[in-house]
Amino acid sequence: MKKLDVYLQNYRVKIVSAVLPADINKIFDIGCSDGALLRGNRAPNRTLVGCDPKPASEIDGVSIIVGYFPDCILNNASVLNGSFDVVCALAVFEHFEENALLASSVVLKKMLKPDGLVIATVPSPLVDLILHLLIFLRVIDGQEAHQHHGFQPKDLIRIFEKDFRLLQHRKFQLGLNNLFVFESK
Repeated sequence: MKKLDVYLQNYRVKIVSAVLPADINKIFDIGCSDGALLRGNRAPNRTLVGCDPKPASEIDGVSIIVGYFPDCILNNASVLNGSFDVVCALAVFEHFEENALLASSVVLKKMLKPDGLVIATVPSPLVDLILHLLIFLRVIDGQEAHQHHGFQPKDLIRIFEKDFRLLQHRKFQLGLNNLFVFESK
């Protein structure tokens, strides 16, 4: 990853880490990549699990499931047992088609404890234009910018509202990114 990619990733991790409750025992990270969020939130007796189709490497103390969410965990009873306190998705859901988001909502509900949280970051559609320019200038890698397909951040609320209650929505990075915190109903 290039320096700007790392900076942007670390900024998202910082924003999400700031809203993680201190007393959580189990965190799941969708699209964990190199495990930056999980590595940054290690704690004694805390279980860290992530999934990614192409994880960057093995991460000490983190269980990695290789594959695309939610399909990679549909037959995984140890993940679908309602034991996670938090599921995070940093710059992930904008890559999902609507049917995958609907399926994700159902799967997330099965993963989480009652009152468990989904914490997600989603870029503004304007970011697509900026990404394409930065990719052209070779400032970032942005290998999957083409997958954003015009995703509107507010659509996440509409899709998740059946299974989750929105606790927080705020913008950051000059309004170019959105933080969502949902609680399981």
